[in-house]
Amino acid sequence: MNFNFSSNPFLGVLVLERIFPERQRRLWRAVSAALLVVVGFAAVYAALSIWLPSGAVPLPSSLPGLISNVPISSTSQAITFSIPYVLPFSPYIIFGLLLIIAAFRLKLVALDAYLRSRTYEARGIPMDENIARRFNLYASRLWYVGTRVSLRRSINNILWAIVDADIGRELLVRLGIPHNLYREFLAGEVHGEDIPLDDFLREVVQSAEGDIRLGDIAAALFRLHPHMNEIFLRYRLNEDVIREAAAWVEKIEHDRDRRRRWWLRDQLGRIPGIAKTWAHGYTVTIERFGYNLENQALEDRVILIGRQKEIEMLETALRKQVGANILIVGEAGTGKRTILHGLVRLIASGKVFPELEHKRVFQISPSAIIAEGKTEGGVE
Repeated sequence: MNFNFSSNPFLGVLVLERIFPERQRRLWRAVSAALLVVVGFAAVYAALSIWLPSGAVPLPSSLPGLISNVPISSTSQAITFSIPYVLPFSPYIIFGLLLIIAAFRLKLVALDAYLRSRTYEARGIPMDENIARRFNLYASRLWYVGTRVSLRRSINNILWAIVDADIGRELLVRLGIPHNLYREFLAGEVHGEDIPLDDFLREVVQSAEGDIRLGDIAAALFRLHPHMNEIFLRYRLNEDVIREAAAWVEKIEHDRDRRRRWWLRDQLGRIPGIAKTWAHGYTVTIERFGYNLENQALEDRVILIGRQKEIEMLETALRKQVGANILIVGEAGTGKRTILHGLVRLIASGKVFPELEHKRVFQISPSAIIAEGKTEGGVE
């Protein structure tokens, strides 16, 4: 079979991520930003001390008589000033250091731009003659971890890659298989087991629809490898569950990648505004018969897992100009208030679209309204 992984469209990204991982890039971005601020202030101070020499500022004729503690020349009617240079380094050293840090920062930006541009489309190339070019980004990550250690054409490397790669460990978590037990199982059962890579690739291609995804590789392992079939069945997993879990992992990775792309339209709308609380006016009547949910939502330490879709549905419905009404239905304990608190947190942090910025969410107390009204008309 025609399989040449060196032609994989994501190989360059995978090599760069191995050499310079995201965690290290994030650390260096923070360090370079802090150094730019510090050295930038020093450079501004050095520039003022060089290009703004000692001199005099002319004053209006009426102003010198109003100032008594400022040295004023009797002939020029001006204030003399000077900026002493007290830094231990030469100004030109500071300027050079600023340029070096700025160049390093620009290289980080260029590297991130390259990685983002190459991974914007995570799909593979369907129906390509080279099977390696059909792999999507997530299947390519798993395959690269399995083949970078050994070039031996077998699937044992892929079995170990599931526990060595980040996306493989994420798949094990979603399937409910502990990492340590999976590693012990491979060490005890799969040692010496060898299945030709061509047979495995043929099985993957037959089950794939379009490009080859992470679920296609995991499902082929389930069908072809007897020991992998055994461990999956031990945890009561079938092929459909494995594919759905792999699709879930790919969606999580895709959402994480989109959140890093701050320049996208749906991400630009979530950038917090400035002084958003200044727009709040007095709502005496509402606060009399209810209370703001913001403080309660911020104090709530519950971490939202798997509710992002529902929160986005609430946000989309409330953005409508007509019919922005929502009814959340569910039995007790299903997380209705938690979803509402998630929306309140987004509004409080300003990470919502402009239509919902500067809004507050109140919970009205019907008993307080009824107690206040003497008659039915008063309640209305």
